[in-house]
Amino acid sequence: AEDSLAIVRGNGEHILLVEDEPLIIQATRRMLLSLGYAVQATQRPEEALRLVEQQGDRFQLVLSDVIMPGMNGPELVKRIRVLYPRMKVLFMSGYTANLLAEQGVTGPTARLLQKPFARHALARAVREALDTPIP
Repeated sequence: AEDSLAIVRGNGEHILLVEDEPLIIQATRRMLLSLGYAVQATQRPEEALRLVEQQGDRFQLVLSDVIMPGMNGPELVKRIRVLYPRMKVLFMSGYTANLLAEQGVTGPTARLLQKPFARHALARAVREALDTPIP
């Protein structure tokens, strides 16, 4: 059934995937690769920050879980945007929008992909996040 939906593919854009659940990170990484994106994945927000510090201009998008041990997604993104203010971001979460607002996921650049998601939903959300200009 998914084939009947137009799947928006990537053009080799580099995505930094940050997700603490091993099964979710594996599945999401596989989907992104199959959609034509280059993916660097990590289960630790601290590691993600280090990757951005070392090679941040490689990444066109940060795809991050919201709730993670240690540092949550919004905090991670705040720290990334100190270095790269125009970094595109897409959050993913199994939680509701109310909880996300409490976590600091708000504003025009706060995009959210609800978990669990299908490949076509991921494809569309990533494309929209990449194509939306950062003011």
